[in-house]
Parts: sequence; structure tokens; C-alpha cells
Amino acid sequence: MNGSHTRRSVLALGAATGLAGLAGCAGYLGPTETDESTETVPLDGARELSVATDNGDARVVASDDLSDTVEVVVTKRVRGDAGLFGDVALAVAGGGDRVEVSVEYDRPAARRVSVDLDVRVPADVAVTRVATANGDATVENTAGDTALSTANGDATATGASGVVRLQSGNGDVTARDCAGVRVARTGNGDVDVEVRGVAGPLDGVSGNGDVAVGIPADTDAEVELSTGNGEITTESLTFADSTASDDRFEGVLGAGGPAISLSSGNGDVRLYAREN
Repeated sequence: MNGSHTRRSVLALGAATGLAGLAGCAGYLGPTETDESTETVPLDGARELSVATDNGDARVVASDDLSDTVEVVVTKRVRGDAGLFGDVALAVAGGGDRVEVSVEYDRPAARRVSVDLDVRVPADVAVTRVATANGDATVENTAGDTALSTANGDATATGASGVVRLQSGNGDVTARDCAGVRVARTGNGDVDVEVRGVAGPLDGVSGNGDVAVGIPADTDAEVELSTGNGEITTESLTFADSTASDDRFEGVLGAGGPAISLSSGNGDVRLYAREN
């Protein structure tokens, strides 16, 4: 099914679903119903995009095939009560340079419905925010500085041309081939980051998991690594000055510069030179 949105609109979704695990715990029975639709959102000259869903995955991918529109594939699932489908809506709001895509629920019972948003955006439009409360948050090859967040799921950025911030309450945080990472933080999971450069502070934190960050070998930075329970390692990096103990390492790379601070409450911490 295909459709289109104005800059300010709310469209009823034909179907959606609560997560199977959550539904099972709540005692909801019956098959999981799934419906998929594709909606076209005009940008009307806007150069920034924000995407959010409460219960489901949020994924944004840059596309060279688009110019002034955004395509949203909406996948909806629910178990046990297809009558809730009509109580969930895709909301599109905009003003000036910004368009916001999100999901609205008409009544509390409808929050059993999950809605995955798989978004294609023009390559030159900045993706400022990708968020979900329960699911994965992902960007691929997007422009602009982006904040990714999830309370329960993985946060992943690949090929972003701006500086990204990634946060998960419970899940892994991963960045690959991004221009920069300002924050990569999780309460429970691993931090796995590689960046093209370090132009500003970089914080990598896990409450319970390993932290690994790869940077260019010629990086100038002030480094601080610590762990409550685990090993600290540095690989293929030359420090002008350093001090180390069992649970802490401090050092200067090159001429010094932005702060790189990596820490884990319970896990290994590793800083290494990435391969070019």
C-alpha cells in the first residue's frame, strides 16, 4: 500500500503489534498480525529530519535516489487484538527547516502495538535524531550530527558524515566509519566504535560490558581509560607520556588535544589504532 503525507498530518495506520515477548508475558494469545505500508513524506525544502517510535525499530538510511521527499516503510504488528490497529497513527509534523516523523497512540491499550519505521532520506538532508523506547536505533550513511537513543535495544551508526551521539539503557552501542563520535554510552552492553578522526571530546562508557574504540594512529589527544573490573589495553598507538595502574591509564597522544575518556564498570577497555 502506498500513500503520501503533507508536512503536518496524522495518518491512521492499518496494523501494528506489541512485541511478542511483551505480549506473551502479559498473557495475550493468538497469532501475530503484520502489515506493511510505504508512505511518502514531502520535505518542502526542509533540510533536517527527526525520527522516533515508542515501541519498535527506527532505521534511517541515506539515498541518492531521493531529493525533496522521504520514504517511510511502516511495519506494524500486534498479537491477540487486531482491533487496536486503528488506535495507532503515524504523525508527520514540520516547520521551517525541520520535519519530524513519529508514532502516536490514541489510548493506553494501543501501546501493545509495535511500529517499525524504516526510512530513506535524501543524502544531503541532516538526520538530527533517531529514537525509540523499545527497539533498535540505526543510521546508515546519513548527513549531519545525529543523536541515537534507545532505552532497550542497540544503537548503531555506520558511515555517518557528521558527529554522532549513541545511547542505550540496555543494549550494544556501535559506530563504524563515522566522521566522529561524541558519546557512546550504554548501561548494559558493549561499546564498539571506530571513527575517521577525533576533532572533539569522545566519551565511551558501559556500566556492564566491554568498551573498544579505534582511532587513526596519528591522533592528537589526551587519553583516560578506566575499569572497575577488567583489563585495559592500548594497541598500535604511540604515547608521548603515560601512567598506568591495574584499573586506570592516562596518556598523551601526539601533541595532545581533545579528551578521549573510556570507562567500564564491569568489562575490558581497549583503545587501538584503526586500519586505514
